[in-house]
Amino acid sequence: MVEKIWGISNIVGTMELDNYIRDIFIPISRACAKIEDSSESSISWYLWHKIYDHACRALEEYGKFYVSKAALNEYRKSFPGKNISQYDKLGKKFHYEHVFTIKMLRKMLSDKSLNLKRVRRIIKTHYCTAWIQAKENKTLNSNGYKSDRGSTLNDALKIYRKMGIELINKRGNIVN
Repeated sequence: MVEKIWGISNIVGTMELDNYIRDIFIPISRACAKIEDSSESSISWYLWHKIYDHACRALEEYGKFYVSKAALNEYRKSFPGKNISQYDKLGKKFHYEHVFTIKMLRKMLSDKSLNLKRVRRIIKTHYCTAWIQAKENKTLNSNGYKSDRGSTLNDALKIYRKMGIELINKRGNIVN
C-alpha cells in the first residue's frame, strides 16, 4: 500500500463533478474556444489549465492519481510520513504531472462536444496526474513529450513506460 503522499487540496469544496462540469468547466471551455491564440502563454491556455487542474485536484475521487516508483523511493528516503507538496514547494525533487495532458484534453473536446455526459466520461476515463521526479519530467520534456502524448490515457502510459518511468497507483500496483 502506498502511503498518502499526494497532498491534493479540495479547491472547490463539496461541489459534485456534474455541477463542476456544467457550471464551471463547460462555460469556461466555450469561452476559451473563442480565443484565437491557443499558445501555452495565452490566457486561453491558462484558463484551460486551471479548470482542468481543479477538476482533478478538487474532485479526487473521479481521477487517477499515481506516483512514479523512483519518486516514491526518493520520497520515502527524504520525507517519510510527510506530504510531497508541503516539503518540496519549489519542485526541486518532485513534479506534479498531468499524465493525460491539457493538450490531449483539448484535442478530445471541441465546442460541439462540450456536454455534461461527454466531459464527465473523459474526466473519469482519462484524467490522470502523478508525482514524478523532477529529472523524470525533464526526460519526458527533452524527448518531446511535454504535452503531446497521444490521444488517450493508455497512449500516455505507454510513453511513460517507453521513457522508463514506472507509475504506481495508491494500492502499490504498477499501472503501466
